[in-house]
Amino acid sequence: MKKLLLVWAVCSGLVAQAQVEKGDRSITYAVSYVSTENFRFGLATAKFGRFFTDRLEIGMKPSFNLGGGGDLKLSGLGLGVYFSYNFLTEDGKMLPYVSGEVGSKYNYTIVGDDFDSETHQTNVDAGLALGTKYFFTDRLNLDISVNYLFNVYNGFAISDGDPVEDPDFPDTFSLNVGIGFLINKR
Repeated sequence: MKKLLLVWAVCSGLVAQAQVEKGDRSITYAVSYVSTENFRFGLATAKFGRFFTDRLEIGMKPSFNLGGGGDLKLSGLGLGVYFSYNFLTEDGKMLPYVSGEVGSKYNYTIVGDDFDSETHQTNVDAGLALGTKYFFTDRLNLDISVNYLFNVYNGFAISDGDPVEDPDFPDTFSLNVGIGFLINKR
């Protein structure tokens, strides 16, 4: 019985004709890992979007990051907006897209193993992405993208109650892997 269910699930995924339509809503949960010369961190995001046309998706993107480098430990929360332009395909299985985003992050940084110094800072960043969604069913997809994120503005940083020089957050490339769902699919 289990083998029969597995064969049915695989075959259902192979014949699914999943394209997006105006009015569809999407939810995607993704993770990525970024490593630069001075920083290493993981990023978890959720995207909540709506298709305003068959090709244009716009939505919100909350995020959480955790990482550091050397004796620096970093965690942060963020919120951004994104848009995606989708290239519809004949078979409905693949949905390539190009995407852009603008967001802000609040970072909390601890320097030293004994919490020698704490820094609170807000920064604004923007990004571009190329990706594709592979649909297993008409609602469920695997979302893979390559992202380039660049820092637009480092906000005022406060360390132990005193202003400090803004840390320089580097531009980053990342590979994002997520699972997505279409809701309100007609």
